[in-house]
Amino acid sequence: MPFYLDWILKLSPFLVGLIMTVVSLAMFIMSPFSGSLADRMGAKLSSKPKYSLFMLALKE
Repeated sequence: MPFYLDWILKLSPFLVGLIMTVVSLAMFIMSPFSGSLADRMGAKLSSKPKYSLFMLALKE
């Protein structure tokens, strides 16, 4: 992702670092919630929405 932001979108290194920091912070905050959700619902059921969002992202 940083190479795409830097080479393709031609963003500054500071902005690339800022974007990557925000993504890391979002994963840091959401990991405990998604882990407890996977423990309660099971891994198969909790992975279906993830893969659906992934497929929608690939479509565009």
